[in-house]
Amino acid sequence: MGTMQQRVLLLIIAISLVAAAWCLWPRVQSEMQNRTVAIAVEYHRVQQLAGLCGKTPAQVLAMLKSAGATHVIIREDSLRDLLDAKQLTVIEQSSGIGLSPAPGIRSRVFTTLSRVLPGATVTDDGVLWYQDAAAIAALDPVGVGYSEQAVADAQTAGLSIVARPVGEMTIRKESIDASLDAVQWIGADIVIFAGIEVFGVHDLVKYAGEQMNERDIQFGYIEMAAQFGEAKLAGAVQSRIIRCHALAVGEMVKVLPSKAIDRFALAVRERNVRLCYIRPYLQGADDPVQAAMDFTAGVCGAIAKSGHRPGTPQPFTPLSVAPGVLMVLLIGIGAAAIWLLQTLFSLSPKAFAALLVADVVLSAGCAFVATGLAQHVGALGAAIVFPSLGLLIMRPREGSERPDVWQGMGLFFIVAGISLCGGLLAAACLSDLPHMMQLATFRGVKLAQVTPLLLVLIVFAARCAPAYVSAREKQAPGAPEWPALREGALEALSAVVKYWHVALIFAGMAVLAILVMRSGNATPMPPSGLELKVRAVLEDLLVVRPRSKEIFFGHPILIITLAFLAAGRRRWLWVGMLLGAIGQVSLVNTFGHIHTPLVISLIRVFYGLCLGGVGGIVAWAIGWAALGMYRRLSYAPGPDAVDPPASDD
Repeated sequence: MGTMQQRVLLLIIAISLVAAAWCLWPRVQSEMQNRTVAIAVEYHRVQQLAGLCGKTPAQVLAMLKSAGATHVIIREDSLRDLLDAKQLTVIEQSSGIGLSPAPGIRSRVFTTLSRVLPGATVTDDGVLWYQDAAAIAALDPVGVGYSEQAVADAQTAGLSIVARPVGEMTIRKESIDASLDAVQWIGADIVIFAGIEVFGVHDLVKYAGEQMNERDIQFGYIEMAAQFGEAKLAGAVQSRIIRCHALAVGEMVKVLPSKAIDRFALAVRERNVRLCYIRPYLQGADDPVQAAMDFTAGVCGAIAKSGHRPGTPQPFTPLSVAPGVLMVLLIGIGAAAIWLLQTLFSLSPKAFAALLVADVVLSAGCAFVATGLAQHVGALGAAIVFPSLGLLIMRPREGSERPDVWQGMGLFFIVAGISLCGGLLAAACLSDLPHMMQLATFRGVKLAQVTPLLLVLIVFAARCAPAYVSAREKQAPGAPEWPALREGALEALSAVVKYWHVALIFAGMAVLAILVMRSGNATPMPPSGLELKVRAVLEDLLVVRPRSKEIFFGHPILIITLAFLAAGRRRWLWVGMLLGAIGQVSLVNTFGHIHTPLVISLIRVFYGLCLGGVGGIVAWAIGWAALGMYRRLSYAPGPDAVDPPASDD
């Protein structure tokens, strides 16, 4: 690559990094300023706890408030709930079906049902009559407002209310309005939908969001518990989203309270959760209520360690990526792609200029015409190009010298710096509110993990072949590398395959499959017990736990491999580069988790680089010590050895 071409590409990438900083700084400010977290306890669970301990729900709520609770979550009653509680009597006659609510809830039920289930006739004795008995019998899930007693208990305890409206069967605008009126009647300004769907699925979700905005009601989105229509509703309510974390009832049997506290703290610190949905444990204890208070206080104490505080949560600032800024980011990512092509193919000045013009034109068109798609394409490009570029510009030195770990360390930080640039550009492309709330996710995670590994494997397998070395020796200085790569790849493909080669291939495929399956927060392959223990130790010792695949695997291997690369040692170099690339892919992937605060991602990468560097030095020292011991044992004279003949001197 010519010096002028290199300067042009460096300038473009530098400008794109400035644009990335411009885009990321408001996100950092939003994440740092939004530190208030709701500690919300579920009323139904409190009822159970109170009944088992001989107390009233209001008493238990007051005790939980003293332990740090700020909100109580009240689920909307359904027709089935009222029937089961004997608060609603069904009167069946040949002319239809009558619903007779208990006196204490009559006003609420009449008001709600007359809007949700129109067509009723109200008699003087307080009965709602419907002509179609079969139709009414099938409407058990319909919501009918909130328990007056639950609301009174929350008010007595001085807790704010989070409503859980029933989303099913709200298929009319009047039904949605009635449910939201009920939410306002109890004084709630946050709703977390009960059931599997939100209001108005599918065509009235937008209307529901508009009504929530008019009434100043926020959408509580529970992470990792998908509900139909949630993404569309989140778009309709714009920025009025509160991210929530909860343990399902089935999980609580398996998760100890201490581990549950850690989960809530991790969700708040690393996933922008601002509402902790707490179901008090019904655990065996001398004083179960005190145990519930200790659990609530434990959650409050755990989130306080990361600088958060209990209180009324606020939505994050509505951020978006401006098309103009996105265009600059895409141009920078395209410039890195041109650099990668230039590294392998030594483009002519005309081809270089044509690609540069195409980069600018395509980036501008995509950024302004298809902004959403361009965000994901840009993030995917950055996640693939930059780690590949950092690794592929590292060519084995000619000759053979003694490897030096410090040379490997220096080259490692160059590679990591290039990968870090790619991670920041990918993060900037996706730094908008839907991605921060994980309502939209980076679609190219798997591809971004596999593609750099395949590129590194192909290129370095060719570079390590004798045919590549021979071809490069015959080429003139500055000649393109690809003819030599072709010769090396052909020789590698024509090599004799032995049984251990096959075993190595299967082992590599297994590692790759594990890497892909373990990506993301919810994986089909959970970590082993030993790994969980190591993670727990790291979380106790460090502010943020670095990625295990970086500090124990990818980074140390890459440092050692680059030391051999700098010394001109080619044997098995492709294996080390391939395994070391896993750490770089993981580094970039860290920034693809937009729901994780950017500062947390930067700290995680910093820890990974430092501990990975230490791991590389330790592994190097152990390796050389073991090699020295092996040599001494191999060449040590045995008891029957004959002394060498005396010198003529």
